[in-house]
Amino acid sequence: MDISALYKCFTECGKVTTDSRNCPEGSMFIALKGETFNGNAYALQALEKGCQYAVVDEKEYAADGHPRILLVDDCLKALQELANYHRHKMGMPNHRHHGNQWEDYYQGIDSLSAAKKI
Repeated sequence: MDISALYKCFTECGKVTTDSRNCPEGSMFIALKGETFNGNAYALQALEKGCQYAVVDEKEYAADGHPRILLVDDCLKALQELANYHRHKMGMPNHRHHGNQWEDYYQGIDSLSAAKKI
């Protein structure tokens, strides 16, 4: 999925979440992975709890062509690109990557969270 299509879906949502235990109604769930967890496994659960869309990066979790499950190559990269795309659209300064994926992730979430406050 290209970034402009993902951004269009984002604009339909009120919030971004990466925690399937906290799924505000209408939000976009982005399935991140860590050493001990795989957010892709919780995509359907996130939709059932109220998310408008779930973004995954493993084909098996996007099977059956569910219209609200969006397949990307890499969820963390998609989150970062989405944040940068949004900042560009809003005329905000470009984000400088720190080389630390989690610091970049949190800055991406902060940027997208601010999107609905502007």
